[in-house]
Amino acid sequence: MNKAMQDALIADGEKLAQLTGEDHGPYFELTSSSPCPRCGEHELYRDSVDVGVGVIHGPYGCPCGWSENEEYDLQKGGGLQEDGGYLDPYGGYWPKDNPVVKMMRAAEAME
Repeated sequence: MNKAMQDALIADGEKLAQLTGEDHGPYFELTSSSPCPRCGEHELYRDSVDVGVGVIHGPYGCPCGWSENEEYDLQKGGGLQEDGGYLDPYGGYWPKDNPVVKMMRAAEAME
């Protein structure tokens, strides 16, 4: 589904909400080829791990920082954390001693 189709469905949902007072979506099913709602990028990704009895999937995320779970969205709660770690948009937690996290903290301090 392309961005124009998503925009049309959103407009339809908003019009129905005005007419009925109820939420009518749209509720999009995300896949790795879905466009990012923030930047339109078509390469969403999510971490997955096989735990032996099934596969656990993290939220879909985008390199722009958007995540389908607001806890991990870099504009709403993800990113560098108070405990020194880092929550990435894909549901991953990087501990404060990780070299990449140390580099991000140093870059943030320089800003």
